[in-house]
Amino acid sequence: MRRGARALLPPLAAFVLARAFLTVISAGTSRPPSEPGSWSGPDTAHYLSIAKNGYALFPCSPDDPPPGHCGNTGWMPAYPWAIRALIAAGRSPRRAAVAVSAVFAFLSLALLWNGFLASRGRDGVLPLMIAAFFPGQVYQHGAFPLAQFTFFALLSLFLAGRERWCGAGLAGAAAALTYSTGWLLAPVLFTARLLSEPGARRRREAACAAALVLAGFAVVLALQWWKVGVWNAFFVVQGTYGHGLGNPLRAFWGAAGEAFTPPWRGVGEGPALQTLFVAAWIVATLALAARRRERSDLLVATYALAFWLFPLCVGGTLSLYRSEATLLPTTLLARNMPRPVASLALAAAVVVAWSMGVLYFRLLLV
Repeated sequence: MRRGARALLPPLAAFVLARAFLTVISAGTSRPPSEPGSWSGPDTAHYLSIAKNGYALFPCSPDDPPPGHCGNTGWMPAYPWAIRALIAAGRSPRRAAVAVSAVFAFLSLALLWNGFLASRGRDGVLPLMIAAFFPGQVYQHGAFPLAQFTFFALLSLFLAGRERWCGAGLAGAAAALTYSTGWLLAPVLFTARLLSEPGARRRREAACAAALVLAGFAVVLALQWWKVGVWNAFFVVQGTYGHGLGNPLRAFWGAAGEAFTPPWRGVGEGPALQTLFVAAWIVATLALAARRRERSDLLVATYALAFWLFPLCVGGTLSLYRSEATLLPTTLLARNMPRPVASLALAAAVVVAWSMGVLYFRLLLV
């Protein structure tokens, strides 16, 4: 077997297992896995409308909660652009959306393996499998931009780890064009570069990386201004969801407290259990990284803190269980995790993924 083919086998196996896992869950509900609509959620409609018709902004009707402005400018364009390319090739919009997500879900695992884990041999298999079943798994495979974002975030971390900071910024710009919190890669890359080593060069490279990421977000604002005539159209729509700085502990308890409050409903506690798992995962992996004090972990640890804490701080009606999918790159911090601990983490991730998958395919998650 050729070397290139062998390099793809582990991530392909992980992808197939994850996909089969979700297919079995879907088959047990009223949403058959063969139908592309089964993999869609409420927000999928916004991405499809951008792919088909571009951006729109208009006053909400009195019957639309919440009041204010409605439209699709609260969502990023890179995922719809990829969908549009497949629509032009003859795919139906929903099949195109599911196909794009599947491709990027596989590419994310392939990059994770070949860029970070393959050199560790068998010790890299468990982190790869944890990534395949990481919290928010169903959103990596569903008709959402999470898989596309994950790929670009991993690519940014990969390039930064090889001291290609401006290249990391370009990949971060693509992430910022894909998901609403992608701009967080700007402070992540900036901080990690400044802390890595002294010298004037680090300041230039840190500024280059951060500026490129923010430029990606600025492109979104400029595109929407051009399309709908409102420069802050993104913030206008996002503002209707009540986001604003708040107490992260209160937000955490609001999301996780249900796990401690009877009566328990089985899979109904899935979102709370996922939030608890993610908190335990972040604390454990950051403690492991601090104990090892390896320079290569600094970047990922900075990423972990930014993408975990920011959603907890902004509050509103943000679905934490969906934003937690952006933390998949933190599996890189488990590269040296003891096998028994990693095995336990994988088992817990599978249990959480099962309950979240059931809720998703029953249309009980947004």
